[in-house]
Amino acid sequence: MIPYASFTFFALLLYLVVPTIILGLFGRAGWRWALFVTAVMLVVQYHNFINIRPGLSVREVWLVAAFAIWQWVVIRIFAGAKSRRGWTF
Repeated sequence: MIPYASFTFFALLLYLVVPTIILGLFGRAGWRWALFVTAVMLVVQYHNFINIRPGLSVREVWLVAAFAIWQWVVIRIFAGAKSRRGWTF
């Protein structure tokens, strides 16, 4: 699905935004809910296949997940280096 390209995207987004607003008003929209909504929207937006090279196609969502893991590893390395050496991040 291409974001912002059709009314279907906005309708799906509405199904996630309305409960989020209601939960937020009651003080119940925590990090788990935000993680769930983010994961749902990432899967919806990146569920198609992409051809990396001829004969090799991968779902886009796996590329997004790999990038997120890579970024997490880099952050952990720099955060660990900061605590060991005392230099400003």
